[in-house]
Amino acid sequence: NIVVSILAGCGLWYLFCRLKDKFGNCEKAIYAGFTAISVILGGLQIATNFSACDMSNNYVMRDYALEPLKSVPNNSVLLVLGDMATFTVRYLRYSENERPDVDVLCQTLMGHGWFKEMQSRREGLFKH
Repeated sequence: NIVVSILAGCGLWYLFCRLKDKFGNCEKAIYAGFTAISVILGGLQIATNFSACDMSNNYVMRDYALEPLKSVPNNSVLLVLGDMATFTVRYLRYSENERPDVDVLCQTLMGHGWFKEMQSRREGLFKH
């Protein structure tokens, strides 16, 4: 798609230059016409492909993150590993307030010295 878009832009520019050379006194009208053509072509692309690219009803990642949170008992510590698991589970836990009784800890971060200090500032696991 990118190559086709670049080639189409080069072709439109070439056509614009030819028309400008031939009808030099109508330069503003030519600009307006090419702007309108570009906006219409872009709008057609959006209208044609939006439904195929619409992910507003795709809950795969939400379900992926919700399962570990639902599977642990009350007042548990959930250890997660990897970026996808860490960020999806933490998003649900802290942004959407799913399972506020569960502490979510990333195993990768636990090896750093600053981690326990950071956790001690929050309520929960390292409170005392």
